[in-house]
Amino acid sequence: MRDGLWAHRTWKQMESLWTRFHAYAAQRGLPVSDQTATVFVHDLDAAPTTKVGYANSLANVFRKMGLPLRESEDTTRNRSGDRMAPFPYTKHL
Repeated sequence: MRDGLWAHRTWKQMESLWTRFHAYAAQRGLPVSDQTATVFVHDLDAAPTTKVGYANSLANVFRKMGLPLRESEDTTRNRSGDRMAPFPYTKHL
């Protein structure tokens, strides 16, 4: 497998969230972008911690697919140094 690709199993785990995001964008005539992802995550009926997880999952898909992703300057890092809270939505939690 090429470096930077996910296993089929990982893609299947992301498929539900990605499909919901695409449907959300299409229903509203919005582009598939990090800004639309921010609005999508904000509109979800979920706990704040779940929304952060969804935002991070979507950001990972954006990165793996090579889609543009603007990360805010105040993005924090977890213990291993990875970026957290990639979408502006999570800034206000």
